Amino acid sequence: MDGWAVTDIADPFARSMRTVGSQMRSAFHKRDIRSASATGPCRIRSAPQ
Repeated sequence: MDGWAVTDIADPFARSMRTVGSQMRSAFHKRDIRSASATGPCRIRSAPQ
């Protein structure tokens, strides 16, 4: 690992995680709007792991 900056590895990884996270958030947000009135708090337990 000598000569490697941690950010060289972490930055692309963090960027991809942020992208996936924002996509998941928007998908959950859309689904929550549709299902919130029907399922209530139970929708959190039924979320895919």
